[in-house]
Amino acid sequence: MIRHLLFICVLLFGLVVQAQTKEWSLQECIDYALDHNITIKQGELDKQLAEIDKTLAIGQMLPSINANINGSSNRGLSLNPTTNQLENATMLSASGAINAGVTLFEGLKKQRELQRTKINELAASYRLDKMKDDVVLHVANAYLQIVLNKENLELVKQRNEVTLEQLERTQHLVDAGSLPQGDLLEIKADDAREKQQIIEAENEVAISLISLAQLLRIKEYQDFDIVQENFEIVEQGLEEPSVYDYVAKAKETRAEVKIAESSVELAAKDVDIARS
Repeated sequence: MIRHLLFICVLLFGLVVQAQTKEWSLQECIDYALDHNITIKQGELDKQLAEIDKTLAIGQMLPSINANINGSSNRGLSLNPTTNQLENATMLSASGAINAGVTLFEGLKKQRELQRTKINELAASYRLDKMKDDVVLHVANAYLQIVLNKENLELVKQRNEVTLEQLERTQHLVDAGSLPQGDLLEIKADDAREKQQIIEAENEVAISLISLAQLLRIKEYQDFDIVQENFEIVEQGLEEPSVYDYVAKAKETRAEVKIAESSVELAAKDVDIARS
């Protein structure tokens, strides 16, 4: 009997734990997206293919070595040089060869192909960085949208609480004959309108949660929720650098610019290879 009770308690505890909603922080959402996003995985495969192409280009510059060996056997009548008579005999023969070659000059074609694979590998790395930046940006936007919708929901609820208090006071005044019935009906209309706004705000929160869960490729989105974090708003220091400073910094660090520069270098290297 005790064993059965223990088993039931453990089972109920497991069900309660599973029923608890996991709350995700912004960093957890970003890390999960970077680990499970299909586009990023494709970018990582493209980068690996670029590394393989570079290895193959290096191998083409090395000397080539070929080796082969052949063997054969024949059985039949043959002339015995000692006795000068025909006898049945087995003849065995074998041959082998080793060839080695190296390209001394080919218009620098192989060298330029190797240079191109290096540029392509770097471009694949830049493309992967851009994919990660895009995923982080989309996750952050979806996360902050949930935060905004939840704040809007709280504001609507607080406004409705004030309306309910006003409704209660107005009801007492109407009952006492101090206010007309029309004032009470207006407040009731405001209460009904705010309750509709609460339902709409709750729907917005649910939709934004589902959108983030889909972005993270989470199937159990019914129990998905985010952590209520306190974000600090920075009010100073944003206007100190000029717009031109931000533009110059973006040209140095943004992956889009580096991808475009790599594309130009690849095109120029293709021209050199064609001329070779």
